[in-house]
Amino acid sequence: MFLRVGETAIVTVFNDAKAALSIYVEESSKIGGPLSPLQVREMAARLASINVQLLERPRFSTEVDLLSEECSILGHAPEELRIEWQDEIHGKIMHHICKDLLLNSAGKEQILEGLKTGRYTFLIDSNGNFPRDHMELDDSVPET
Repeated sequence: MFLRVGETAIVTVFNDAKAALSIYVEESSKIGGPLSPLQVREMAARLASINVQLLERPRFSTEVDLLSEECSILGHAPEELRIEWQDEIHGKIMHHICKDLLLNSAGKEQILEGLKTGRYTFLIDSNGNFPRDHMELDDSVPET
């Protein structure tokens, strides 16, 4: 889920017992400042992409103890978190979530095509660093 109110954004995944975050945590550690609107959408797209590509999903159950009148919701996560990453799936999500912000951007068509490949990023520049001043789009499609 991606929710933005003013300059505050919330990005979360509700149905994976923190699996997407666990997989994404190392990559997200490169983020070194506030996110631009496109960067926060990319973060949401990456978490969604990981979520839909989990090979084994967490299971949730409810236990009810009628004697004590207590109810518990349990999460059962797999021993090992694994995904079978497909750039094309990520590309479809990135294109869908970012395309509306690119309406008047220079190089829009090239960027949209780059998004569809699943390898275009707004979060890391060509030197592997987080672009702190990412409010304008780079007209080139970075290779990853």
